[in-house]
Amino acid sequence: MGDYAAGIEDELASAITSELMDIPVDVMGDDNAYDLPIDGRIDAAAPEPLELGDANQEQTLIRQNVPLSNAKAATPPSDASCFSLAYYQPFFDVDTDQEFDRLLRTLKPWDTPFYRNGEKPDLYGPFWITTTLAFMMAAFGNFARFLSSESDAKGHWHSDVQKISNAASGGYACLIVVPLILYGLIKYAGTASQPSYIELMSLYGYSLFPYIPACILNVIPFGWFRWIVVLVAFCFSTALLAKNVWVGELQNDNNKGLPIIGLIVCFHAALALLLRIYFFN
Repeated sequence: MGDYAAGIEDELASAITSELMDIPVDVMGDDNAYDLPIDGRIDAAAPEPLELGDANQEQTLIRQNVPLSNAKAATPPSDASCFSLAYYQPFFDVDTDQEFDRLLRTLKPWDTPFYRNGEKPDLYGPFWITTTLAFMMAAFGNFARFLSSESDAKGHWHSDVQKISNAASGGYACLIVVPLILYGLIKYAGTASQPSYIELMSLYGYSLFPYIPACILNVIPFGWFRWIVVLVAFCFSTALLAKNVWVGELQNDNNKGLPIIGLIVCFHAALALLLRIYFFN
């Protein structure tokens, strides 16, 4: 009887050990894992681990070298108020390459139109151009005044910080008011193809870029040279804005186009004289 019981116990132990040997073990420990039995044999039907990436499926905007700003039109949401930030957010969606390209266009005002191939106007460039110009007019103007002062007066020289706030407030005011006046005059002229206020603000902001290198060159302490530099900047800036506004019906009808062009010339002439007399005198 004892031998029979011992035999049954041996059979049960052998069966339990056999079942335990068939329990699979998770090798990978994640969703891409396959089962490996304890006895060291890999199941032939086990799935292959998934690839981390597929080169044929890399179709992102960056891989295709498509500017992010071209992925969606610079159009504000229909439910956004003009007094909210969401309304102006699409106009600040511009990439670095496109911004550099537009800055180079400001130095080629004869190459029109400024916006081409379905491009949308932006406010990112005009905002930072105005900010940079305001700072450089005040900072380089103070530095030029220091270089032009007599040697015995340099010990008593001090910077005019008030010019920074004056330049900033005046620059932002012009960026808003001047395009608004042009928009009202063009609308009053009754042209069929009228640029939007945002487009005029963008064009006017970019037209201020030639004055930035003019501020740097005006540090040279020669009065005649400063006048030449400011005059060249005035010509480039005025031509950029005028050639992109004086198109279509305004170009064909002098009674409508010439007053607007004359106003553009007056605005930029006032800015050039302010730059030369107030900041670099």
